[in-house]
Amino acid sequence: MHPELVAPGRQHRCVGRHHVEVGPHRGQNVLRGAPGQASVSLATIVASVSLMVSMAIMVASFRHSLDDWLMRVLPADVYVRAGPAGDSAYFPTAVQRTLAGIEAVIDKDLAAELLARDVNADLFVMATDINGVYLDWGMPSARLIRKATPEELKRSNFPSGSMGPKVEAACTFVEETGKIAAIGALADIQAIVAGDAGTKVCTG
Repeated sequence: MHPELVAPGRQHRCVGRHHVEVGPHRGQNVLRGAPGQASVSLATIVASVSLMVSMAIMVASFRHSLDDWLMRVLPADVYVRAGPAGDSAYFPTAVQRTLAGIEAVIDKDLAAELLARDVNADLFVMATDINGVYLDWGMPSARLIRKATPEELKRSNFPSGSMGPKVEAACTFVEETGKIAAIGALADIQAIVAGDAGTKVCTG
């Protein structure tokens, strides 16, 4: 075995093949490293508190923005949300009677027609994914209507979930303003405006 050199005044304890310093000098060494360890711990605490404060500010700001959006942008008597599968709820009879008289949704085409009148538009165009209004849509006898009056269009039935609201909006615009409305494909928008494509609705 090789002799182990130990500095005077220090005590070492042998643990296996390693010598561990004991005694007052070990306590002094620990105290010398304490400020560094305390700095690390303090920095961790400060970072954690900062993160908590930031999250609290963000959540409060988001809640305020959402409340402001609901109250100013979407004012309504009733707000309805979609629940998860299997979730159920009901309204009391008195509330149901109140809701029965509330129109909560307006069709986008009818809303666009109202806006067109408000801005005094000379031409009201509704762009869709087909090139115009068809009679007998989806049947072998289907044919494109190139030009029609509101009275002529009202004699036919159009699907309420697709072309029906557009035809209704076009007829209303023409009847209320005496101007022209048109329905056609978005890809043909320039030709529709020029009167060379789509379905043109006018007074005569």
